[in-house]
Amino acid sequence: MVFQETTVLHKLSSHKTLGNDCELIPFSSPFIMSTKKRKVDAECRVYNEEWGVKYFFVETKDQKTTCVIYSESVAVLKEYNLRRHYETKHLSTYSKFSGKLRSEKYESMKRGLETQRNLFTRKFAENESVTRTRYKIVHKMAERGKPFTDGNFIKECMMEAANDLCPEKADLFGSISLSASSVVRRTEELGENIVLQIREKAKNLLWYSLVLDESTDLSSTSQLLVFIRGVNLDFQITEELASVCSMHGTTTGKDIFMEVKKTLQDYNLQWNQLRGVAVDGGKNMAGVRKGLVGQIRTQLEDLQIPGSLCIHYIIHQQALCGKDLDISCVLKPVVSAVNFIRGHALNHRQFQAFLEEIDSDFCDLPYHTAVRIIKGFRRKLSLFEAQLEGENFSHFHCFKEVCATIAEDVNLDFPKNIIRDLKKHFLKRFSDLDRIESDILQFQNPFDCNLDDVPVELQLELIDLQANDLLKEKHREEKLVEFYRCLPDVEFPKLKKFAAGMASLFGTTYVCEQTFSKMKLQQWNFLAEKVRLCKFSDRQKDFAPFFIIEAGLVALNDIDGLMAALSIIHNPKE
Repeated sequence: MVFQETTVLHKLSSHKTLGNDCELIPFSSPFIMSTKKRKVDAECRVYNEEWGVKYFFVETKDQKTTCVIYSESVAVLKEYNLRRHYETKHLSTYSKFSGKLRSEKYESMKRGLETQRNLFTRKFAENESVTRTRYKIVHKMAERGKPFTDGNFIKECMMEAANDLCPEKADLFGSISLSASSVVRRTEELGENIVLQIREKAKNLLWYSLVLDESTDLSSTSQLLVFIRGVNLDFQITEELASVCSMHGTTTGKDIFMEVKKTLQDYNLQWNQLRGVAVDGGKNMAGVRKGLVGQIRTQLEDLQIPGSLCIHYIIHQQALCGKDLDISCVLKPVVSAVNFIRGHALNHRQFQAFLEEIDSDFCDLPYHTAVRIIKGFRRKLSLFEAQLEGENFSHFHCFKEVCATIAEDVNLDFPKNIIRDLKKHFLKRFSDLDRIESDILQFQNPFDCNLDDVPVELQLELIDLQANDLLKEKHREEKLVEFYRCLPDVEFPKLKKFAAGMASLFGTTYVCEQTFSKMKLQQWNFLAEKVRLCKFSDRQKDFAPFFIIEAGLVALNDIDGLMAALSIIHNPKE
């Protein structure tokens, strides 16, 4: 403290004078300099219109006083500074102008300065618009999965349209660079920007869940997709593709776990925020010991964190159970309808409009629809099993007719065993969903749940919620997420945290299949250096006769036939 006081005093004593506008505060008070308030008008710091003709200065839109001759600005707006600038640099040249002639000269030079500034402003705006247009076009190309080399074709189409519709803007359109290298660079920049946005949103997530799937691409490289779905305190849901991991070696559960761990570290996501993990039925994913699920549970146990919900893909669960009995006629139409509705935003909006038009009790596709379907089907299996034990064939009309035509007794062991095995498979496959069934029902309708089945810490808040008629009406009118978003934080903090965790769970797995489809269904690209045929499309079968394979190389041997099959006008002489 002594050193600081001595240093300050030394700095003050080094000044010869403090001036008339400053006074020194006694040392016993906080050591600051008190400055008397100055009047700007008294010091002539407001621009005076007379200075324009007198000194050839003008005040610009950015509140700067600029010389109309040299386009120079003064640091401090004082008449003395303007007069000194004029007398030093322009007096000898412009002193001969006086009266009306001087005023006309000033106005002419003022207009010239404004024109020059407007030109720079317009040029900057045009450059900004061109840059924005480049990114928008590249974004559209990436959305549609178009090759990078298609940028040149798009540029040609734009130039043709510009030359006919607005020739005066042709140069502006010509400045939009869409070469393959530019498209590649801007696509990478867009991807990096998306990653930055996800990282920024991840900082505020309360809960998050993961959905993973692994498949091989056209080059036989294993690709791991990691999607994240998170919810923040304001119930804003973020669902994005977090990473695409190329796995060139083995794809064991440990290998996949290391990629997942790296992804979480990249976004600074903590393990204690993980609410659920959805995987397929492969051993490297769903294995309880060496699979990804087992690795995650081991990690949580080491960190002493309660286990997260780990479920198989619901779609895959039904397929696995259906191996013992073909029930695709029951589940496939339902799953296809759900995927069709949720797979495209337009379909989803139209479905919501349809429900509103017919005054449906639901304003959207019910949350975790497949859970309700599976639960209902399992109850039917129990009913079928009980009826078969009593030789009641009320729901098996065809079987009943067959039994009526046969004189001897029918052996019912076979259908009984099928239903019994199917019940066992459903119980095994959907055990994770059974464990959180009460949580799902509580999240879906907190006004119609049994308080004895909910956690103790939520019971008091649920009682207050169920007694609130206004919130009950809002729950009936609003979407589920919107309803929980409007709950007061002070009255229902624990309930909102619980609901945020349930909302973070993935309700559909279609996002993984949809992404893999986009990755694998490559389009024909005759302009690209590496042309690859899509093994996931039947279209290549139509083109197979036009190619030959010799020494492991594929060569085109009938270009005329290929062009005809593609409906492309082709002149062999060109």
